[in-house]
Parts: sequence; structure tokens; C-alpha cells
Amino acid sequence: MEIRELVAGGGDQSVALFAAVLPGSATAEADNLDEPEAFLRDPNSFVLGAFIDDAPVGLVWGIQMRSPSGRLTTYIHELNVHEGRSVTSTTGGTSTEHASRIRACAIRSLSPIRACEAGRVSE
Repeated sequence: MEIRELVAGGGDQSVALFAAVLPGSATAEADNLDEPEAFLRDPNSFVLGAFIDDAPVGLVWGIQMRSPSGRLTTYIHELNVHEGRSVTSTTGGTSTEHASRIRACAIRSLSPIRACEAGRVSE
């Protein structure tokens, strides 16, 4: 499983990811890319996609902010894993295991998130 961070300019990728993992969601049915693009341009927000063989199988989105102590806090607003057969049959893992891997990458600060791959969290 590969975890990819969507970046500014990837509004179309965001809509496609949501359509694959959360069909019927407001983002999946976006008429234009203005709002998905605005979200991706915000330096405090993030969208991560989980892919197996380039097929989207999960997503997580949220924001990062500074706590009063000065530490960076990651707030995961939504985490979803596609329940389709391809997720479990391709990797042998369950959707719960995939969700745990995606969450493990997402709780890191943005720099290490970019290094998360294959279910491992790189330091």
C-alpha cells in the first residue's frame, strides 16, 4: 500500500479519490474544483490517499494546528477505507488493518507523512 499526499493543483485527484472511496460524498460530486483546490492550497489542511497498484483504496483528511504548548497537533476529521473486495484480496489485510496503517501515517507531521509507504511509518 502506498500513501500519497494530495497537494495544491490536485483538486481533480481529490475529487477522483473521494469518488472511488466515498461515492456520493459532497467532494465526490463536486461540480467544479474551486473548493477542493482551496482546501489543498491551505497549508494547514491535508488529504492523503491510500493506493494499491495505483487503485485508490482509502483516504484521510484533516488539519494541522499548533497547540498552546507549541506542539503540532494533527486533527483527523475523516478516515475511510474502501470496503471492496480488491482491498482485502490484493493485500490479504482487512479494511480495519488498512485504516490503522493510513491513520499511523496521518498522525505524523506533514514531512514524515510524505515518507509513509507500504504500511510503515518512516521517521
